[in-house]
Amino acid sequence: MPIAKHLTLFFLVLTPLLSQGIDLSKMDYSPYYKKSGVRFSYQIAKQDTLHRIILSARYKRNSGRDQLENFRLLSQEKFTSSKHRVLTSTVSKSHRLVLGESHDLTVHIPQTHNYLIIAFDYHDKSYYFDLPVHAACDIPLASFVLTPQDTTSILDVMTTGDTIEIVSLDNSPLFHLYEYHDAFSHALPPMATRPPDSAANSLEIHQYSTIPSTFALSLENTLYFVQKDSSSNRGQSCLSQIVGFPNLKTIEDIVQPLVYICTREEYQNILSAENRKKAFEDFWLKIIPSKKKASETIKKYYDRIEEANTLFTTYKTGWKTDPGMIYTVYGPPDQVSRSEQEEIWKYQRFEGEISFTFAKQVNLFTQHHYVLIRAMEYSGVWYSEIKKWRTGNS
Repeated sequence: MPIAKHLTLFFLVLTPLLSQGIDLSKMDYSPYYKKSGVRFSYQIAKQDTLHRIILSARYKRNSGRDQLENFRLLSQEKFTSSKHRVLTSTVSKSHRLVLGESHDLTVHIPQTHNYLIIAFDYHDKSYYFDLPVHAACDIPLASFVLTPQDTTSILDVMTTGDTIEIVSLDNSPLFHLYEYHDAFSHALPPMATRPPDSAANSLEIHQYSTIPSTFALSLENTLYFVQKDSSSNRGQSCLSQIVGFPNLKTIEDIVQPLVYICTREEYQNILSAENRKKAFEDFWLKIIPSKKKASETIKKYYDRIEEANTLFTTYKTGWKTDPGMIYTVYGPPDQVSRSEQEEIWKYQRFEGEISFTFAKQVNLFTQHHYVLIRAMEYSGVWYSEIKKWRTGNS
């Protein structure tokens, strides 16, 4: 069990100041998807202008002194604002973790500002994470956050057996808890057509209960959704994972991501096999007869799955999401641009430039839900890349 240490952050700003804004549409977000980058997860609650933010920053330390530097909270009216306000925040708790650090902050954000920006530097790179804070930009924020009682945990890695605390800004005594077990399927290829992935209203509720301010994650791969008012669209969610996440441990979990590179018949044969481990090994050695090359390809493929899980897990496991699927097959994008309504990934290292556009959609369970805009034109570049995986040449 990693040991949490208190981490001191120095906030030098004593009063709000207006300064040059950040045009978020002109940034290249591709460093955020590199292994060397900082991965960011958060929960945010709002009551009037008061906001409480629980955030985790996951990164790899090169030395014991590594930590986020020049940490600051900014707010601005628009995604492309010319001015922003530097905010004064109160730090309730900060912890140094083996995989990064976590912070519990409260801050007042002007009513006219639609975006809170978490800004910091790490290893000479500046990071800016935008959080929509007004209903005009997204679903209205809840008045509470969910946080693991174990302060050594990274916020987006909550595993079976963890106890979750509901921290409310308005001291609500009871909450509604909905559990959705294994409710979401994997992404479809970029040339497929399907209804929008709204993750919404037709989900089968595995269990419903009313709870006080704590609850336990009792089931693996289950989405827990908490509301104060069950008739509203405000709430917070967390997804329980297997111990060891983002790695996959059981053969059942390992087999599932093969869906992106298998034929339908191959996939069903592995799923229905009496000995799935042998069927898994036989599949790889059939498509890549060299044991050495097969082993190297398996490692590379599941490294991608692990990265996708780290980067994109929200209401469902990261590799199952649209960005997670593209990341798994093509790797980290070379260039990423973002607007209020979409994110565009560009790859330069294939035969000509490949571009994927993800449209931001309102989602009850997460503020950052991006759905791939699919088109038949992707068929050629998709099957070409799948062939590379199946021949050990990815």
